[in-house]
Amino acid sequence: MAMEEVLDEAPSEGSAPAAVDADAWWADPMVRSQRQRYALTIEYVGTDYHGSQRQIAAPGGDVGTALTVQDDLEAALRKLVPHAPRAPVVVFSGRTDTGVHSTGSTAHVDLVRCDRDLRILPPFSE
Repeated sequence: MAMEEVLDEAPSEGSAPAAVDADAWWADPMVRSQRQRYALTIEYVGTDYHGSQRQIAAPGGDVGTALTVQDDLEAALRKLVPHAPRAPVVVFSGRTDTGVHSTGSTAHVDLVRCDRDLRILPPFSE
């Protein structure tokens, strides 16, 4: 499925209950045992992106609006796991600069599928 198709398919309902501590949930041994690591090979036209990885503002700098490939990819992945209290984090094996295209960037993401009540669901590969 192309990133554009995933971005266009919004989940019907919101995310997990606000009372859940996302970091504690992610660190829970039961959740840890159900994490699935997915390898990604990514191809993109970088004309409108400010690099592949999220930009961290330098002291006094403002890059909060700089769109990166990581931002778009994580937004698409969030729609695959809409009820997980912790948003997916993509880890790239390298980086590209502003405006650079790629035909084979690699990355990984750890995902746990769960329902609205945070019950663990089978991984996507089953």
